[in-house]
Amino acid sequence: MKKYIYHSLLLALAALAVQACNYDKLMTFTADQQSDVYFTWLDDDKLKGEKDSTDVAFFNLSGSEYLMNIPVSVTGTFADVDRYATFAVDTGTTAEEGKHYEFPEDRITIPAGKAGGTFTIRIIRDTSLSTTEQIMRLNVKLVPSADFGTNYQSKLNLTTKKSKPVIQYRMTISDMLKIPSYWSGRPGGPAVSDFFGTYSTKKFLLICEVNQFPPAFLDGQEWNNDGTKVQLNSRNAYPTLQASARKTQIYLNQEEAAGRTVYEDDGTTKMEMGTRGKP
Repeated sequence: MKKYIYHSLLLALAALAVQACNYDKLMTFTADQQSDVYFTWLDDDKLKGEKDSTDVAFFNLSGSEYLMNIPVSVTGTFADVDRYATFAVDTGTTAEEGKHYEFPEDRITIPAGKAGGTFTIRIIRDTSLSTTEQIMRLNVKLVPSADFGTNYQSKLNLTTKKSKPVIQYRMTISDMLKIPSYWSGRPGGPAVSDFFGTYSTKKFLLICEVNQFPPAFLDGQEWNNDGTKVQLNSRNAYPTLQASARKTQIYLNQEEAAGRTVYEDDGTTKMEMGTRGKP
C-alpha cells in the first residue's frame, strides 16, 4: 500500500511538472543580471483588460494633435540613477514620421528608484487623413539598450492560455468616424446594438445630434452623461443606453408622422432603434 501511494505521488508530481511547462517560465533575477523593459499590460477600471494597441480616430477628438502616453515597466531591481530604454519603428508601419507622428524624446526615461516610465508619441492630425480617408499604421517595438534588454518578450494570459508580445505596440491613425468599440458589446456588458440597432454612420451622427452627445461620448469605454460616469461593461449603463435610444426613436416617429421619414443611406431602409430602444 505504501509503495502504491509513493508511486501515485510521483505520478502526480510529474503531471504538475508537465503542466507547468505549458506556462511561461518563472523569471528569476540576480544582482548582476541586466533588467528587461516591456510595455505594461494595462489593467485598470477604465480598460478592464489587457491592452497592447490603440486606435486614434481624430474624428472623435478635438485638436490638431494627440499625445499618446504608453506605460512601460522594467524587471529586476531598482537603480539609484536614471536609466534609459530605446525603441524603434517596427515593420508594417505606413505612417510617416513628421507627418503623422513624432517622438518628443529619442529614448524612454526610467527615473531613479522607479520600476517604470512613460513612452510618449505625438500623433499629428494631418489633413490628408480626412481628404483621403486613410488609416495609417504605426508599430513600435522596444529594443535592447545599454541599460535594458528585451528578453522578456511575451506574457501568458491565464484565461485564454495564450501568450501575447509585450515589447511591441500597435496604433492606427485616422480622421474618420469609426464604429464605437462597444457597439457589439462584450461579456458582462450591454450591447449597444440592442438599444440602437444596426450601426450606420448616419444613425450614429443622428443619435449624437438628438441627444447632444459629442462623438467621443459613444466611442469611449466610459459614458459621461450630465457629469455622471457609467462604465459600459456594467449594467448601470442600461438606463443611459435605453433613454438615449428611446429619445432618438421618438424623434424618428415624429419625423415619420410629419411626412419626413428618416431613411438609411440606401434611401429605402427606414431608420429605427433596436429592440430595447423603442418606447
